[in-house]
Amino acid sequence: MKVEEDRQFLLGQREEGRRGLIGAVDKTTLIKEAKVQKKQERLKRIRESESERINSLKTKLLLSSSITTSTDSNTSISSEIVTAGLSTAKPPARKRGRVELVNSHLASSLDAAKLSDRKAAIVITSTLKSAGSDPIEFTVNRSSIRRQRQKHRKEIEELLKRELKTNLPLTVHWDGKLLEDITGHETVDRLPILVSGQGIDQLLSVPKLDRGTGEACASAVHGTILEWGLSDKVKCMCFDTTAVNLGLRNGACILMEQKMEKDMLWLACCHHILEIVLEAAVSTALGPSSGPDILFFKIFKNYWSNIDQTDYKTVTSDPHSLDLVQNVAQDMISFAQNRHNQYQSRDDGKELLNLTIIYLRGVPEKRTLFRMPAGLHWARWMSHAVGNLTVARKLADSSGETK
Repeated sequence: MKVEEDRQFLLGQREEGRRGLIGAVDKTTLIKEAKVQKKQERLKRIRESESERINSLKTKLLLSSSITTSTDSNTSISSEIVTAGLSTAKPPARKRGRVELVNSHLASSLDAAKLSDRKAAIVITSTLKSAGSDPIEFTVNRSSIRRQRQKHRKEIEELLKRELKTNLPLTVHWDGKLLEDITGHETVDRLPILVSGQGIDQLLSVPKLDRGTGEACASAVHGTILEWGLSDKVKCMCFDTTAVNLGLRNGACILMEQKMEKDMLWLACCHHILEIVLEAAVSTALGPSSGPDILFFKIFKNYWSNIDQTDYKTVTSDPHSLDLVQNVAQDMISFAQNRHNQYQSRDDGKELLNLTIIYLRGVPEKRTLFRMPAGLHWARWMSHAVGNLTVARKLADSSGETK
């Protein structure tokens, strides 16, 4: 290399730090570096000025102490020095609260009230202020509340698993439901899974299914049973009569037996067995329907406000029906009254028992009350029974005409 300038440039490139660089000037970086340097210089001047001021005050203090022994003078100058020193110090950081407030009872109450973590933090903070406590002393924030709620949910789950100990055979139940997702407004397929037996009625899980197929249902049920350690206790399956469960090849029941590696007792839900009988009776009386709603019941529901509920008919108004139930009417009334006095988890079950007593000329314990028809759908067998009994009473409208 003959050109001296090029040779020096090449040597500079080989040095540490690379003194030279071929390329355009990075103006953005230069501006940032200039700002940083200017800021550092300004902070340096402030520190030097503050240091000089403190040294000057110290000098004055020494001079004044040698001339006079005045306590007031010393106190004022000393306080000025302390103030000057404190002015350069940073304020102490506020300490976070350390007292855990969310216990198992409060976490369960928040879950029962369906409060989100943010809303729970707002409610707890306001409650502490109303009680005269300082919320800063407690760990009240969304993240802490969420961690505590998850912790207590896990503890409750483990406690339930430990307590569910039995040597008796169990029946596993499942039934898919379309519910609104807890994290959004879209509808998802949920599968409640529970087991029952002698003195046992325990909900195990409510998993969310990606697909409502027999394989997905069987996998969810089998996985839940294994998680709870009940594979050797479950002997029966209770399910609804749908193709997803009863498919010959890909039905959930067939796949469950394959996954459990044993034969199991199939128990079709009695509600759905009765649905087949009632659906056949309603179809025979009212004819087939092209849609999910029963048109006759729909018209009856819309006309409900014009019906005089105090004018109704019983089984005695139809001689043919009276002949059919005359020998068993009293037994049916006694059965309905006994069941009505027991706990009924569903309101439509209570309504069916009450309508049965009224239609057979029985006397209900409470006043005769008729509820507005609701849920009149082909897929709801209870609506068939309640709706037909309601119509069979032949309610009359306010003008006295029988409908």
